[in-house]
Amino acid sequence: MQALALYNQTVENIIDGWIAEKLNSKSGSKKTEKAYRDTITSFRARLQHGGIDLDSDDVQTIKQVAEIWAGTRSLNIERKPRHTGKVSPSTYNQRLAILSSFYTYVQEQMSQQGNTEYINPIKLIKKRKVQAYADAAPLDVDVLSDQLLDIDRNTTQGKRDYALIAIGLLTGRRAGELVSLRMQHVKFSGKKITLHFDHCKGGKKKRDTLDSDTASVFLEYLHAVYGADLFKVDNDAPVWVSLSPRNKGQAISTYTLADICEKHLGISKAHALRHTFAVESEKAGAPISEISARLGHSSEKITSTYLKQARSADNPYAGKLAARFGIGAKKS
Repeated sequence: MQALALYNQTVENIIDGWIAEKLNSKSGSKKTEKAYRDTITSFRARLQHGGIDLDSDDVQTIKQVAEIWAGTRSLNIERKPRHTGKVSPSTYNQRLAILSSFYTYVQEQMSQQGNTEYINPIKLIKKRKVQAYADAAPLDVDVLSDQLLDIDRNTTQGKRDYALIAIGLLTGRRAGELVSLRMQHVKFSGKKITLHFDHCKGGKKKRDTLDSDTASVFLEYLHAVYGADLFKVDNDAPVWVSLSPRNKGQAISTYTLADICEKHLGISKAHALRHTFAVESEKAGAPISEISARLGHSSEKITSTYLKQARSADNPYAGKLAARFGIGAKKS
């Protein structure tokens, strides 16, 4: 039975109406629209695979499918997951939050038509407990230095990978913000290069002027890709270009960035660059207020929690404890 048939709307119309409402109340960016549309499209495909659609009034089945779907590594039922293991509690909850938003919208539409008994099936699902920034783990700087040296910068790919990792470490920008850079976001002023990140989380805009060393390796990469035409390149041309035969010349994805990090740094989460930026900025003497502003956090309290979790593996009393316990001592 179709619950939405009451007011003669197609599922597509309901989705469009819901997304339009979300865009009006949030940043309204193309990135936000894509995230919502991709999520609901994926969930709809999973329901249709089982013979029902988003407009079904089978609340229990929708609930059960949503629980399984939200915990699935790949949201594309036809694509093999790139990585194994369970999704994080925060990812699980975020997916459910988007679905719940859709069904809340449906609920409001139903109520306007006189049906006040419609139940949001996602509200019946228990959220997973989330430890704030549990995965916040910076890279070991001593090891990192050697890893950067091992990148072959005689190749265009090496130049790209090195510059991309360097800018991720220097700016602390999120993976999506890095890969979305276009040439129009790169501003040259003499020897200075400033990157304009116009699509940051929450609709914020951020700017980062590169230091001379990072600017130099970045410029070396850009010349390797665009050559003498660097300053004539189309504004929409991607900064980080795919070099694979299949997608050559196109912008790389966050998946490619993850692969680059895994190849050179041994980690599959590009967010580690952001964690490292935050912790090393604090060690360099940057105040919490400055780090918070650069990370784009809404409050310094969030940044403090972020840094505390990122430093959680370091125990300043470990040496004293080891000596007290006699660890490492040999019997004479």
